[in-house]
Amino acid sequence: MFDKHRNADGTYNGITMMSEISGLSQAEIRWTWERLRHLMHVDGKSKDEAKAIVREERKSRPWL
Repeated sequence: MFDKHRNADGTYNGITMMSEISGLSQAEIRWTWERLRHLMHVDGKSKDEAKAIVREERKSRPWL
């Protein structure tokens, strides 16, 4: 299972792996990851605050 997600440098592509496991699109996973990272590291939101914001924002499917 893991080998098909391996990058040329030996690391793994977490987006494709999570997409396969969860059934969510790669675009949705990428958007969620980047949005959470921005909210927590740039905007200074707590993990719980960021998750609540993403939960609301994802209703409009912004990755499409």
